[in-house]
Formats: sequence, C-alpha cells, structure tokens
Amino acid sequence: MTAVEDVEVAIDTALGQDDPALVARMLSLMTPEAALLWLQGSEPFLGGARPVDVLALDGSGPPGCLGRDRTRRIRLSEERTVEKGHS
Repeated sequence: MTAVEDVEVAIDTALGQDDPALVARMLSLMTPEAALLWLQGSEPFLGGARPVDVLALDGSGPPGCLGRDRTRRIRLSEERTVEKGHS
C-alpha cells in the first residue's frame, strides 16, 4: 500500500466513508507521510486530541468548527483509556 492509500484508509476509517475532497485538500498541504503523522498524532489546536479521533466524532466540517467542549471530551476519553492501561 502506498502512503497516499494509507492516508485514504485513515480518513475513510475515521469517517466511515470515502472523502476524496478531504484527502486531496490534505495532500495539497503536506506530503502523505506528514499527513499520516498529523492524523495520528496529538494536535494542540484540538486540545491535544488526535485528528483521526476528531474526524470520527465530528466529521470533516470547516476548520475551527469544533467547540472546546468536544475536544475536551476527546482528551478526557483518551486519558481514561490510558489510565485503564489500554494505550
């Protein structure tokens, strides 16, 4: 599988459907390798949440549409998982 396909799979899995426009936009801004790292890493703008988790919960809306409460819930959910030893 190519890096571009990996990005497509990560986004498709998070959203539960294909989103070629989102994939194209992301790959116009960064390399496929950087996109994968960003999608799966902690993003300070999202309160430390992983972008793939935010996509899964809220979809692919316009930038900045997420409220502070939603990203806080994601972060708290991840902290609970880590506390239980499921990192």
